[in-house]
Amino acid sequence: MKKALQNFLFTVLLTITIGAIAQPTITAKGGIPVIGDKYLVQAAYSGTSCAPTTSGANQVWDYSNLTDSGAVATVGIVSPIGLPGESMFPSATIAWHDPSDGSYVYCNNTSNTTLGEMGVYTSPTNWGIFTPKITRITFPMTYGNKFADTALFVGANTSVVDVKVTDTVFADGWGILKLPHNAIYNNILRIKVRLTLSIYSSGYYFTSTSSDFYEFVQEGIHYPILLLNSTPNSSVVNWSAQYYVGLPVPLLISNFSSGWKNNLPLLQWNANNTDNTKQFNVERSFDGKAFANVGSISVTGNSNYQFTDNGYHSGTVYYRLQQLDKDGSVFYSDISKLQSVETNTLSLWPNPITDKVHLSLASGSQYHVLIYDLAGKKVYENNSYNTSESILTDKWSKGTYILKLKDKEGWQTKSFEKL
Repeated sequence: MKKALQNFLFTVLLTITIGAIAQPTITAKGGIPVIGDKYLVQAAYSGTSCAPTTSGANQVWDYSNLTDSGAVATVGIVSPIGLPGESMFPSATIAWHDPSDGSYVYCNNTSNTTLGEMGVYTSPTNWGIFTPKITRITFPMTYGNKFADTALFVGANTSVVDVKVTDTVFADGWGILKLPHNAIYNNILRIKVRLTLSIYSSGYYFTSTSSDFYEFVQEGIHYPILLLNSTPNSSVVNWSAQYYVGLPVPLLISNFSSGWKNNLPLLQWNANNTDNTKQFNVERSFDGKAFANVGSISVTGNSNYQFTDNGYHSGTVYYRLQQLDKDGSVFYSDISKLQSVETNTLSLWPNPITDKVHLSLASGSQYHVLIYDLAGKKVYENNSYNTSESILTDKWSKGTYILKLKDKEGWQTKSFEKL
């Protein structure tokens, strides 16, 4: 499944019945993946049934005879915070994760016109970085659109420093797609991608390898409905396939925060759509990298959860939630950083507050500040907060609030009372 991750674009809403179709357009709203997306992907055996067929308008692509292999993966979109290789991709906003091989593809999805792939990481000795990032799609994308870009590729196993990657993307057809198990998809856009690697030598770039792949995408689903891969530089081109077989209802974890209660870390979070979830495993780290399980919370069907870490001793600590689904799939929440009372640089005053609250922070810097009430409702957000500002609270209800602040070191959390 790793190649499917490395070669992804994205897709859209699944329909099972045939109806009137129209020339599709992939928009930024319907095409940009978001944290929490999960997709079941089925691999198919290579062979002639995996080869691409006719391009053009109003096509019917019939791949209903694909032969399933035994490989099924749940591919997910996760936060890059705290992941292996995060420091190599500091501007990444999301990561595609394939639990079947442990790979992470780091991307930046902040633009409303493009989605950029920054590189892939599987282990400390197996990774690659695109400089600049490779554009995987531009928005809006519709039939006939074509673009290309290039980047230098640096990899852990690359013996030649200068490897130029050319990425040519062409929407060469649209129509109906048929897959095994009587699945039929309307309004499909087919995108052909050619990847070419060129090696620099003696003042020139010489083509070393090239390969094609095709992605059949649909507005609203952020993963290819069907992905066809070719074998690079083969005298006899072999094709393989992976295809979408379902969209698990995603677990929605929100407002995950850590704070202090009776000198012990208290973790709180909200969760919805837990039908497919077995339990939450709470993981702790003292360096933000190596995490260990410190307890579990069973899914109750409620939306509010909390956990007290009775095994905590002292020092700055990091927490994350591991979501364990009933089918064995594993996904992770964002990481919450909790500083000990002795080292915590975040302080606020007064506490309790009445009409306004002030934060005591290092001057000359900007911070991302979020404040939630105990019901999980966000009451304040400022992604460029500075120390000269005060936060007005005069219209807030009485009670306890959770403040989350992000600086270059990560997230800090603190609670306070409103009178």
